[in-house]
Amino acid sequence: MKRAIKTASAILLALAMTTPAFAAPTDTDTTTDTPIATPTAAPSTSTRFTDINSEEFAWAKSYINDMAGKGFISGYEDNTFRPDNDVTRLEALSLFARAMGSNDSANTELLEIAHDKFDSVIKEYGLKWGTDEIAYLMYKGALKKTDLDTYLKDDEKDTPMKRYEAAIIITKAMGGEEKALSELGVVLDYTDAREVPSNAIQYVSYATDAGIMEGMGEGLFSPNTAVKRSQMAVMLSRTVDKTNYTFEKNKITAVDTENKTITATNSKGKETQYTYTDSTVIKSLGDEIQASRLVSGVEAVFVKSGNTLVSVDTVSSEPDRTITG
Repeated sequence: MKRAIKTASAILLALAMTTPAFAAPTDTDTTTDTPIATPTAAPSTSTRFTDINSEEFAWAKSYINDMAGKGFISGYEDNTFRPDNDVTRLEALSLFARAMGSNDSANTELLEIAHDKFDSVIKEYGLKWGTDEIAYLMYKGALKKTDLDTYLKDDEKDTPMKRYEAAIIITKAMGGEEKALSELGVVLDYTDAREVPSNAIQYVSYATDAGIMEGMGEGLFSPNTAVKRSQMAVMLSRTVDKTNYTFEKNKITAVDTENKTITATNSKGKETQYTYTDSTVIKSLGDEIQASRLVSGVEAVFVKSGNTLVSVDTVSSEPDRTITG
């Protein structure tokens, strides 16, 4: 269809047809006083923080070192992690954005598209850092404008994130919101279940069933308690392990809608065939489309969770061929 339109236009109008490319600048702001979430060079896996060796933090130590080793979180200049410090809402959002792949090299162009689409909204909140992560979460549908008002407006961004709020973000980061909200009549098995806000019950249930969050002892969930750095490291590590996301940037060479397969090649010419499902989210330059509208010759980021194709995002709009007449 695309080729036919171009050909007809060339014959009838005798015009050259080209496709412009658009890109938005990426955010480079960083800060040094929020080390848990701001971009840092990944420390070695042998990282050891001096204040997590006590029995008090034995339950979190391996998770903290795991996330530090993978570059998701960092400590302070004095080699401490400060596990009992609160995590702010902006820090928590940024961390889960990274768990979803915001800082993966395969998503560089996708991040530019996200900025192009959402920067006008994000700038209302006066963020000094974290715009990459927020733009990415909005692109992925994990955050909406109403969420920004809740978590980032005025001083809210620096307010400690509560445990029930973390459950909401975890569910969205794992792509489980639709499933969570489809569960009606959910009854939480916590002694303080009545303290969980009604709009968060299904999210708490999802995060609990997924094994990401647990109680705080004595059957309590403590929904309104602030999330600590040690707890965040545990939740983040479990989310990364559970989702097991991989990101591959390849060029589409063929689309078979009958067998629901997409064939693509990487920069070295290696061919990969992906099988998509009705649940696979497919976007072209940020706009959701049907697989039948994918065009050969364009680059796309393929996101898999284990063996399941989660999403396909085209990040270029070059035509399969240009006709000049």
